[in-house]
Amino acid sequence: MESLKVMNNNQTQPTEPAIIVSPVPSSQKLFTHFFIVGGIVLLLLVAVGGYFLGQKSKTNSPSIPSPTTYPQVTTQPTIDETVNGKTNTNLDQNQIPTPTTIPTTSLTYNLPSGWRTVQEDSKTFEIGYDPRIYSVSTTNNNSILLAKVGTHYSVSLLPYNGGSRHQFIYDKLAIKDPNQDKMPTYHEKEYIYNGWSCLVLYGLALSASGDIHGMCAVDSSHAFLLESIPDEQIIRTIKLLQNP
Repeated sequence: MESLKVMNNNQTQPTEPAIIVSPVPSSQKLFTHFFIVGGIVLLLLVAVGGYFLGQKSKTNSPSIPSPTTYPQVTTQPTIDETVNGKTNTNLDQNQIPTPTTIPTTSLTYNLPSGWRTVQEDSKTFEIGYDPRIYSVSTTNNNSILLAKVGTHYSVSLLPYNGGSRHQFIYDKLAIKDPNQDKMPTYHEKEYIYNGWSCLVLYGLALSASGDIHGMCAVDSSHAFLLESIPDEQIIRTIKLLQNP
């Protein structure tokens, strides 16, 4: 029995095989390191190259300016007229026709041969007339009226608000709707006489006396009303003798 025990105690116990890890050669580590670094550098080069290519394409491509939006301007004719810096804005647009651009003609004083002059009673102004055709009717109330058989004309110095010259004429002649009184030959003319701004309406038939009416703005407070005058020659005979 004892010999059997000894045999069992000396019997070699089986052992598990050991796992042997082979070390990685140093050359393989260097290759892996260079591969990783090279990949990073390549990515950086690609990124930088793409950036510069993009900048170059922007520089070379022509720039197209964005369209500019301009405010829409609507031009409308005005019915106001300004004389000596004063404007009348309280006008009825249905009552006043739209004025158009009118050429201006300069006039100078001229008393034709054979004409005479007549003064208003207060000696404020005088005008000329042809005694072979007209006779003096009245010279009072800041007005001179000359007449012949079946017709007459007058020049009056009246208060003026410095506003629309059209409206001044319409108001003084009691014209409600000037369009109804216009003849087919109606037209307007602008004159400058003695520094005054004159507007004459031709073909505005109000009566049998005549169809030429107008005004001359002396200043922003006074104007001459020209009613049924034969022509603009009458303007050239007006002389202001004293301040109104």
